[in-house]
Amino acid sequence: MRYLDEDEAKKINAEPWQLPLLPANPGYLGWGPHEDYMCGKGEGWNSRIIVPTWAEFGPWALDDLNECVNFYFEVSRASEDCKTCGGDGHHPQAQEVQRSFYDFEGTGARWVDNITQDECDALIAEKRLPEGTAVATVNAANAHGGTRHWSLNHDGINRSILIERRLDRLGLPKTCPACEGSGYTYTEPAAHVSLILWWLHPRKGCSRGIEVTRLERNDLPAVKAFLAEAATRNADRFKGIALIA
Repeated sequence: MRYLDEDEAKKINAEPWQLPLLPANPGYLGWGPHEDYMCGKGEGWNSRIIVPTWAEFGPWALDDLNECVNFYFEVSRASEDCKTCGGDGHHPQAQEVQRSFYDFEGTGARWVDNITQDECDALIAEKRLPEGTAVATVNAANAHGGTRHWSLNHDGINRSILIERRLDRLGLPKTCPACEGSGYTYTEPAAHVSLILWWLHPRKGCSRGIEVTRLERNDLPAVKAFLAEAATRNADRFKGIALIA
């Protein structure tokens, strides 16, 4: 969790000092050593680095070779795909309905292009059929539902609506009882705090993402001092703009 989410916060069993760190985060947090071009592994200057603890991080000294230009805290609780539902969140009795929608296994049970009228009506109610098309009957929807025609192919949203409607009609339970529909179960008793850093190597012309996986409460004074130093160095690089006429 990078932004405070009250519902998620109730689930992860965070300690009192952990969640108050999240308001310190900058605005945009869609980056990190597990995402996009920062997730590269290896020994290169642009490879991500995962460090278990703050003490093992050091931290690295900030100088002309090393600059920290962004950061955020993440509060999370280790988890794994739910063993009961395989990670899709559906009740075991609903598995066949959701699996056979596209029927990638080729069992012959595919129903993406064989929906019923009440299922078609559910799509109409959610305005999931393209505007300007006269797809108001199940036959018309089925004629296109399994094709790759951009306007009528059933995407993930349609799939969810159709599966839910079919489960309702069949009277089957929807939600996995083990994970309550989340698709995952926790593997540790409580949350932990990670620190994510955007690191530059100016003389190498590259950057990388660094994760300090677990911070302890007593690490915070040193973390705060480190981030304050980084903030000062970042501000110093731009102080010359005051000289611009």
